[in-house]
Amino acid sequence: MKSPVFFSDLRAGPGRNPSNRLDALLNRANLKGKVREKDLVAIKLHFGEKGNTAFVRPAFLRAVVERVKACRGKPFLTDTNTLYTGSRQEAVTHLATAYQHGFVPASVDAPVIIAGGIRGNSALKVRIDKPLFKTVSIAHEICTADVLISVAHFKGHELTGFGGTLKNLGMGCASREGKLAQHSNLSPQVKQKACRGCERCLSCCPEEAISMLSPKPEIERKHRTAFVDSAKCIGCAECILTCPSGAIKVRWNETIPIFQKKMVEHACGA
Repeated sequence: MKSPVFFSDLRAGPGRNPSNRLDALLNRANLKGKVREKDLVAIKLHFGEKGNTAFVRPAFLRAVVERVKACRGKPFLTDTNTLYTGSRQEAVTHLATAYQHGFVPASVDAPVIIAGGIRGNSALKVRIDKPLFKTVSIAHEICTADVLISVAHFKGHELTGFGGTLKNLGMGCASREGKLAQHSNLSPQVKQKACRGCERCLSCCPEEAISMLSPKPEIERKHRTAFVDSAKCIGCAECILTCPSGAIKVRWNETIPIFQKKMVEHACGA
């Protein structure tokens, strides 16, 4: 069954600011009929990588929090740790990053809880019985919440085309094990003729799966080139985004459709 989707005009006017529009959307989505008294309500969002501004503003999250509290629920803001290196790879710096970006209890009027434990290993198996997975590994706090609200921002994405609600739930609610399961077929390849030997990819790989090889005789290059060990690679794709020359690629036709199906199946588990 298809879900109803509601849109709101963002043009402002007297009594028609974005917070008012968000309030109207939550009313139309029947939030009151889904949140009961004392329900623990997980509001799943993306706190943004350190130094990034591409996230939903804390003021909008506070509006959601206030609506949940009006329903007598107990809201908390949450996200899981990432596979790739950065300020959200473990819960300590992840929480510090959320605070730096304005997601503090005094601002959003709710606690901020990083789901999945300090290193992303706190999880429960959820049975879904789908073609690729019979069970999926979802962060413990997501599974034990009474209600889950997804607050996603639209963005371009190297592997999914764009990221929105399905990615926010499928990848964003998965434990470290669940994320690894989704990325398991995404080992990138290096086009040696395009590699400049800058070694930037070495520092971004969380599993040290990239090494530098001496140039092959048939390639007219004097510098070393990168090599990805598929046995160590977890498929986080950070090296693809880091490479300044675009020398690191995935096999789009073979791997991306499977990856996207895996993500959607994990969204079912969330």
